Amino acid sequence: MRVGANYNNILTLGSDGEGITMGLTINLFPGHPPLFIPWVDVQVEEPKRYFFVMMRTLRLGPGGIPLRVREPLAEFLLAGKATGGVVVQESGAKWGI
Repeated sequence: MRVGANYNNILTLGSDGEGITMGLTINLFPGHPPLFIPWVDVQVEEPKRYFFVMMRTLRLGPGGIPLRVREPLAEFLLAGKATGGVVVQESGAKWGI
C-alpha cells in the first residue's frame, strides 16, 4: 500500500454493506483472519489517471493509509457498499491488484 509495494495477485479484496475485507490468497500467517475495514473508516477519492490507467485511491483507517486500485476494482468494491453486499461478478475478469 506504500510506494514500491506490489502484491502480484496475492491480495484479495471483497466488500459488503459493512466494509472492505482484505486477505491473502496463500496463508502466510496461519491463524490470522482477513483484515476488515468498516465503511466509516474508508474515504474514497476521485479517480485519477496514472500513466495510461485510471486509478482510485481509498484512504483506510484514521491515519488515511492509501490503497490505490484500478478503477474497475474500485467500482466493484463500492458496489458492495451500495447494494448491501449483494454483488454478482458477471465477467470472467480477475479482480486483483
